[in-house]
Amino acid sequence: MQSLLALFVSSIFFSLVNAQATPIVSPAISNTTLATIIGSAPPSTARPSLIASNIPLSNLSSSVATPSGVAAPNGRPIITYMALGDSFSAGNGAGKLVSPDQPACDRTDGSYVYHLLNDPEVFCRNDPFYPPSFYGEFEFNACSGAVTTGIQSLQMQTAVAPYNHFIAGADLYTMTAGGNDMGFDKIVKACVYSIVIPFAGTCTKLLNAIDDYLAPGSTFQNNLASLYDNLQTQAGPGATVVILPYITFYNDQVSRGPGCWVSQSTRQRMNQQVTNVNAALRAAADARAFQFLDETDLQNAFNGHRFCGSGTKWIQDNIFESLNPTAQAQLNANGTLSPADQNAIANGTSNFWNTGIFHPTAEGHTAYYQLTKALLNPAANVVSDTKATS
Repeated sequence: MQSLLALFVSSIFFSLVNAQATPIVSPAISNTTLATIIGSAPPSTARPSLIASNIPLSNLSSSVATPSGVAAPNGRPIITYMALGDSFSAGNGAGKLVSPDQPACDRTDGSYVYHLLNDPEVFCRNDPFYPPSFYGEFEFNACSGAVTTGIQSLQMQTAVAPYNHFIAGADLYTMTAGGNDMGFDKIVKACVYSIVIPFAGTCTKLLNAIDDYLAPGSTFQNNLASLYDNLQTQAGPGATVVILPYITFYNDQVSRGPGCWVSQSTRQRMNQQVTNVNAALRAAADARAFQFLDETDLQNAFNGHRFCGSGTKWIQDNIFESLNPTAQAQLNANGTLSPADQNAIANGTSNFWNTGIFHPTAEGHTAYYQLTKALLNPAANVVSDTKATS
């Protein structure tokens, strides 16, 4: 009996020793068991991080270590994702504010960023076998109102409140940048809403100023180059960096009509300047071998969904978010705001002005997401509306 007991104990010990020499994870282990092995997920305030798990992928069996996310154009799986940029990346007005959102950044769950994040064919955070705390890292630093210098000095730092941690050496970076440097908000107010914002400035002067911003050797060109160079350095040679262009806002092939009060010449000029900005962004991206979302595909996706177009708008057009009852009554009575409110709106300090105006709707961000996914995975199916012409 003692001999049998000794043999049994020896067998158990031999099994335990062998178990330490084999991978701790196998495809047969359930999610619950895996969570027990590697530890419970950290509190929701902690960043989901592969690095934080301290378990290298080499410790996993090959069948498990292969993520469900697609390989980026460089063949590298997307496990870490860093979202940078301005309101076009933050998703201003396209959905519910993400929690926790930083003050005034207006990051929403309708942004193309969140679509990419929650697509298991893009980002392997949603791999059904891994708990999120184990394998993926994502940071959303895009912020409404950001300019090129602000993205570099605030969003690309290790920790600068109220921004999140910057991920150096991530697998994927996405970014929109440059629109605010051009005075985008002021142009919209001056060229489109000057009737209700009489102190908004001169449309022609603001549009012409873009030519100076885009001139070789300009402050903007230098700031853009500095931003891209810094991102290229911190991203490293194995990362995929995707720069996304801006949409043109108008069907500029029709004359004025109901719901289309901006002159055709102004619409054409606004669209052309957007195209010129995109060309500058693409040139800078190409010089650094960044990926640039094809502008023709993007503009085609918005065909029929612009202002003065024939279809459902994919661009927000609600001028004011909300007015207090007194201001609303005044506006309803005589169609004007008080001088103080007019100045506040023109200066961008009013709570009345809808900062999501002239930004993509949820449907517009879906188009951005689908095209970005197709860039990362050419085999992906992309849904777009190309029947209309403008």
